Amino acid sequence: MRLSAEVSRMKEVIGVVPGLAVILVGDRKDSATYVHNKKKACESVGINSFEVHLPADSEEEEVLKFIAGFNDDPSVHGLQYVQC
Repeated sequence: MRLSAEVSRMKEVIGVVPGLAVILVGDRKDSATYVHNKKKACESVGINSFEVHLPADSEEEEVLKFIAGFNDDPSVHGLQYVQC
């Protein structure tokens, strides 16, 4: 659990808990399972996770709105976009 120890050290030393945001567009079950497993992996090492699930027919502007929101959020340090 090296990663878990590093996350704990970051929290203690600099007061930051890493955060991963995932934007899932579409409703493929395998993609939803992939995103769910990412969330569980984050939780297991102490990383905050945020998830947005959008319908497959979402407009580009709507997706960009969420990307911009996560980019402006200081608790988010990484963003993953999954389109299925």
